[in-house]
Formats: sequence, structure tokens, C-alpha cells
Amino acid sequence: MFHDWHAIMTANDPESGIGMSALDQALAVGISDPLLSHQISQEMQLDLDPVTMPDEVKIMIAMNVSSPAKTFHTLPHHFAFHRTFFVTASGYFGMGPEAMSDGDRIALFAGLKVPMLLRAQGQQCILLGPAYVPGFMQGERWPTDLSTLSTFTIL
Repeated sequence: MFHDWHAIMTANDPESGIGMSALDQALAVGISDPLLSHQISQEMQLDLDPVTMPDEVKIMIAMNVSSPAKTFHTLPHHFAFHRTFFVTASGYFGMGPEAMSDGDRIALFAGLKVPMLLRAQGQQCILLGPAYVPGFMQGERWPTDLSTLSTFTIL
């Protein structure tokens, strides 16, 4: 998957040794695709002639035709959609729901494999959603003294 993606993304780099001609087959398939060719010619207002087409457009077409490369290319977007980066007061960083704000808390729940983000609302909490926080993901922050655990109500 990565190899396919890398080959397409670096095809126009002379140091890669790949060359744009490696994209010719994917380019022919992409140009013959009615939806993709419409997007290129009408929405992007570009000529469908591979000779005059910019390398960036050729790479975009090849990326859309190559299933493994497209999967690798779009996967980070899929997992980061409606997510935001954060740093905790104690220096941990992570990704969480875009609705989060200062003062929200990371919570660990018995039986869940990922930490959750909560927002206190009086004596209760609103569950914002799961978070990715290195240093929390493998149970590293789970207390050894279970008497330090607390109970709360989630709205």
C-alpha cells in the first residue's frame, strides 16, 4: 500500500528514478473514467491531453485509479475528520473530538481500550468521545491503587 502511494507521489521527482511514464496506464484508465474526466475538464478547467496536463493532475488521477495508493492516501483524513490536536496541562498530547475545549478531562473506563474525553457539568459529565493519547493507550495511566478511582454520572 505504502509502496504504491510513494511511487505515485514521487513519480515526478528526478531522484526517485520512477518517472512520470510509470503513471501512463493509470492515467489512461483515469481519463476514460467519465466522472473523473468530468471533474478534470469541467470543474478544474483543464485539458485532458496528457502532454499538456500538469504533473500534479497526473499524480492525482493515478492516485484515484490505484486502489492501494488511494486507501493509504485517504486513511489519515478518515481518522482525523472532525478531530483536533490537543496538549494537556501535564504535557500529554493527543487527538480528540473537535468539540473539546480547555478544562475537558481525559477519563479511563474499565473495559474500554481507549481513553474518553469528558466535560464536567456540575456533578455530572458530558461524554465528548474517544481520544488518542500516547501514554494512555496501553493502560499506562490506570491507577495501581483502585481506591483512587471515582464514580460520576454521564449525561
